[in-house]
Amino acid sequence: MSKETWYWLNDEWVHINSLPDPDRCNEGGFESIFYSHHCMPLFTHHYQRLEKGLLGDYGLSLLPPPSYLQEIIHVLVDKNEFEQGCKIRVRVYKYEMEEAWNLQLEAVPLPYSEYLFNDIGWQVGTWEVESTQLHRDYKHHERSIYLAASTKAKSNQLQDLLLKDAQGRILESSIGNIFFFKNGAWHTPPLDNGGIPGVMRSLLIELLQAKEEQLFENELRKIEELFICNAIRGIVWVEHCGDVVWKQEETKMAFTKLAAWQKKSFA
Repeated sequence: MSKETWYWLNDEWVHINSLPDPDRCNEGGFESIFYSHHCMPLFTHHYQRLEKGLLGDYGLSLLPPPSYLQEIIHVLVDKNEFEQGCKIRVRVYKYEMEEAWNLQLEAVPLPYSEYLFNDIGWQVGTWEVESTQLHRDYKHHERSIYLAASTKAKSNQLQDLLLKDAQGRILESSIGNIFFFKNGAWHTPPLDNGGIPGVMRSLLIELLQAKEEQLFENELRKIEELFICNAIRGIVWVEHCGDVVWKQEETKMAFTKLAAWQKKSFA
């Protein structure tokens, strides 16, 4: 018999079989935090982004103090007896036609305790979206465009899609921000036209001394390498987009820098 999973919901420890239906709780936001070695190196960045977004949209401070939230997360992981790394999902939401807000914490086990490099590169495509549909300041529960992109990628036997606007600007992917290498340096698209200010994006701009630069779909053949990043997966090397093929050497060196930062954070 499988062990029941513990969740934290509105100051209570509970067992629930499924998360709230996203179609019923499209108000509020969430964060996905990488947890390993009893540590969350990027916790403060996640906390600040979610709190700022909720304040901006709803004018409410809906999170408990950061120290208390961290304490509850540690207990959550211990109660579920996870042995490797896990993804902590912090969800602030309310159901349609209801006034009460809910705060829910969930821990999902991962098959790794530290970021891993994918030697087999991802295959991706491109998909045009309305930039106004994309998250801008934080991860909002209204994320239908990202779910649709993920479904479309899978139906085409792809790992992900690069989301572009009507002008052909590459904005982000369905799971994270993108970085591309050209002329001896790393670059990432600016957020002016859409895309979320990713926690991992901010870290990698610093680690790689990357610059913001727009990337258009018709320029994909001109860049040397490309990767997708987020706080749970770290860096994901992309090898193919259609008939365009990219190398991995610079991406692997970028991953080495990230891995060194993570190891130091866990020390």
